[in-house]
Amino acid sequence: AIGIGTVVGSEIFNHMCITGGSCYYAPNGVLKLNSRDFSRDCFGYLVALCALLAAVGVDFHNTFKTGKWDHCLNVTGAAAASLCLLQLVYCIFVWYFDTIVAQYDAYKMQTGGSARLSTADQDNDTIDEILLTTIHTPQSNDTENPVERKHSDPPETLGGSVFGGLSVVVGYIVYPIQWSVRLTTPDVQYKTHLEGYYGLTVLMSILWLGVYAYTLCECLSLLGEYFNIPSALMGLTFSAVGTSFPNFWSSIVVARKGRGDMAISNALGSNTFNILIALGLPWLVYNMMYGPYNQIQDGGIVYLTLLLIVILIIYYLVIMMYDFHVYSW
Repeated sequence: AIGIGTVVGSEIFNHMCITGGSCYYAPNGVLKLNSRDFSRDCFGYLVALCALLAAVGVDFHNTFKTGKWDHCLNVTGAAAASLCLLQLVYCIFVWYFDTIVAQYDAYKMQTGGSARLSTADQDNDTIDEILLTTIHTPQSNDTENPVERKHSDPPETLGGSVFGGLSVVVGYIVYPIQWSVRLTTPDVQYKTHLEGYYGLTVLMSILWLGVYAYTLCECLSLLGEYFNIPSALMGLTFSAVGTSFPNFWSSIVVARKGRGDMAISNALGSNTFNILIALGLPWLVYNMMYGPYNQIQDGGIVYLTLLLIVILIIYYLVIMMYDFHVYSW
């Protein structure tokens, strides 16, 4: 319950808080989104939510009856495999998206229709982008020589430029975690002689994320039992926010460099991944080992997933109303 609650709860945090934070730290306080990329990511997320409802075998007759929320949902191996397969299809679609758009525009021109600019041209040639570049040059540390960067610096790198002194205090508290990661993970970004070990870096990063995510969930489960708080509620709140902070930081970093599309795509793409892989893959492994997975109580999860669909639709319509601009004022 805490696992699926974490996934569903992080969805709201990602496309609400990450969007707001990215907009606040964007150049001139404005995120200019590519309409096609944004629509693609929202549609992929919508498909993932609908696939989740289908995978758990939603019974709409009992969904809105709180007295029926204690019945168990059933996830078959075929349903879990379908979720993982959808993620693969989505990745392929995103990979070839620019090619598909270019071919569509070429077809429209051949048939006499009015073709829109490709995604690359649309990003580079809009008047808004030119004005934003002229008015405000994003602050960047790209001129810093990464090779000369020292790793003995105090741990103020945990967002110190964003939240000031508070992040420095937090940085010292979590310094043991930073030290353990640095000790076991090759630094391929700043130490050029380790570039060939990028595969090990990715593997160790995933391993450490798994260790700390597991520790977080176990601690929250114990706290929930102690304070008599349902596991699903702990997942929807504390666990969801905690596990979503890496996405929050990365989106802010790219937003400060004027890459609004990347910031929002990170939020929406992680939502899609959370549903199709973070839920689908464990369910698939369980089905392969023990058979159909039927140990998840409804607990309102289906109701909340339906609510996410409504929120997503409103989210898209609001941004579309402002011509795919997001303003911090």
